[in-house]
Amino acid sequence: MIPEKLTLHNFMSYQSPDSLDFSSFNIACLAGENGVGKSSLLEAISWALWGKSRAGADDDLVNQNANEMWVDFVFRIDKNLYKVLRKRKKGKRGHSELYLYSYHRKTSGYHSLSQDTIASTQNKIEELIRTPYRIFTNSAYLRQGKADEFFTKTAAERKEILSEILDLELYENLSKKAREKAKSAKTQSESVKIQIEELKLELSKEDEIRNQYHKIKNTIRQVSDKLLIQEKKLKNLQLKISQKDSFDQKKANLQNTLDEIVIKGKKLRIEKQQSDDEINEIQRLIKNEKKILIGFDNLKRLEKQDQELNDKQIKVLELNKKTAVLEAAKDKIEKQIGRITQISKCPTCLRSLPKNEAKIIISSLKKEIDQDVLLKLNKIHQLIKKINYNSLEHQRIKNQIEELQIFQDQRNLLDRNKAVLLEKIKLAEKYTAEIKILKTEYLVKNQELKNIDKEIKQLLPYQIQFEKQKSESENLQNQMSSEKENLGMIIQQQNQIANFKKKMVGKKDELKKTYTDAEIYLELAEHFSKKGLQARILENAIPEIENQANQILEKLTQGAMQISLVTQRLKKAQKPDQNLIETLDIQIKDSLGLRKYEMFSGGEAFRVNFALRIALSKFLAQKVGAKLQFLAIDEGFGTQDDRGKTQLVEAINSISRDFEKIIVITHIQELKDSFGTRIDVTKDENGSQIKMVY
Repeated sequence: MIPEKLTLHNFMSYQSPDSLDFSSFNIACLAGENGVGKSSLLEAISWALWGKSRAGADDDLVNQNANEMWVDFVFRIDKNLYKVLRKRKKGKRGHSELYLYSYHRKTSGYHSLSQDTIASTQNKIEELIRTPYRIFTNSAYLRQGKADEFFTKTAAERKEILSEILDLELYENLSKKAREKAKSAKTQSESVKIQIEELKLELSKEDEIRNQYHKIKNTIRQVSDKLLIQEKKLKNLQLKISQKDSFDQKKANLQNTLDEIVIKGKKLRIEKQQSDDEINEIQRLIKNEKKILIGFDNLKRLEKQDQELNDKQIKVLELNKKTAVLEAAKDKIEKQIGRITQISKCPTCLRSLPKNEAKIIISSLKKEIDQDVLLKLNKIHQLIKKINYNSLEHQRIKNQIEELQIFQDQRNLLDRNKAVLLEKIKLAEKYTAEIKILKTEYLVKNQELKNIDKEIKQLLPYQIQFEKQKSESENLQNQMSSEKENLGMIIQQQNQIANFKKKMVGKKDELKKTYTDAEIYLELAEHFSKKGLQARILENAIPEIENQANQILEKLTQGAMQISLVTQRLKKAQKPDQNLIETLDIQIKDSLGLRKYEMFSGGEAFRVNFALRIALSKFLAQKVGAKLQFLAIDEGFGTQDDRGKTQLVEAINSISRDFEKIIVITHIQELKDSFGTRIDVTKDENGSQIKMVY
């Protein structure tokens, strides 16, 4: 990971400073007074990449005059350019944001590599830089006040840090996976064992299944022989049954014929009875012919009298209507006479009406009654009397006509049937002849039916035998079907046994393979474990780190100091020939001999720390290639005398070829121009400011 550009907004003491461009230098001094924010620039890089810093919480990184801040960091890995943008908004609803981009030369722009969540995006960033935060702060970034951090760790922690630097976690993961595979193979072998036992249980049934197979085959042969015998018997009986069937058909036909004869005979008897009844009725009418004719003549005579009386009745009714009209006219004139006798004025002209004039009028009106009305009424009464209509007589005649009406019907029936009597007598004789023929035919057919019944009765035992044999044959066929079904099941079981045998071979091979796999995976787990390949890698790496550290320390101390990295030591209270334990102790030797780290002065301790930290950084840079080529040294020069400072500067310049970017952070005035490029950090009312000086 090589820094290219850092842009801050409201990060710690920075508000909106100029961006820091790393592309213009290889090694630079980041200079400024204490407290102006020099170390904050490196904290910004670590916070942008890992979301971690020396601050207790992210909100503590936000400028005191703001509620939100962000860091935009551009870096290069190999030839690829990436940008990380991390934001933080503080408060009750505070939240963080994280974005990752890659630069595309074809489009001259950044394309998003951000994931769905901050955690997923963080994982993506760490996959790219391949350097955990702890490794970064223990090798590439010599943080202010933390120069001795690697030394102050326990031996186990130092070894763990070194393991992470060497990416030994890969082998640890391989060891774990190998153990998991071995465990899985063992579990699989147990499962296969159970399956083999289950197969053995199934295969133990093979003899029983084979015996059942032969038993069923033998039963099928026996049943087949019985069926052949039954088929012959049924064939012979079938001939007899066929004869009986023929007789049954003849019997059915005869019975149908007899039924038809009976039906036809019944119909003829009914028709003959109807004909006889009609003949008897006609003969009865003929026998009463004289009586019918007398009654008929009386009926016609009375009908004539009735007609005459009807005519008289009509005339009397018309005369009665005229009488009513005349009576009404008479009543009207009489009412007028009555009114005239009671009035003294003319009702028309209202003049006085003298009595003599009134008498004249009344006389005129009475004359009108006598001459016009009464005269006509007398004539009408004389006509009614002359007509001589008697309503009682008329009603009596109507009643007699109604009583004699039956003779009209009998006369009509007599006239109609006298003409067809001869034909009906001939038809009755025909019915009698046909009934006699049917009776003879019925007797003949009935005798034939009796003869056929005798034949059927003789063949009936064969039918019973046939049904019995047929039932036995069906039972045998059912038995045959059942046995064949059983045979099919047995054959299926035999096929399963064959498959089980094949499976048994496969499972035995599989069991052998799982045993082999388990052994191989256990061997690999041991090989990749901390006591195996990891230990050998550490053993190979430690001398190289130790050598690098001593080369740097030699430049810093003119060969006066030397360090040793010890990976094994005796257990406490153990004899020299007894077991050793794994460790990572640091031994320091100078002209006075071996001494503890705490016994050295601040300047001497810093030189040792610096030498080992630079050695770790160089080793890490060499190991991961272009993934980490950045070194930051924050303070530590204050503990050195002039000669020590000069030696440190020379040592830093001597390793500049091993890193793409080196930043030395200091507040010491005489060291500001000791490197090619200077980055001045100052602080004013607008916060910390950045200025590049070449």
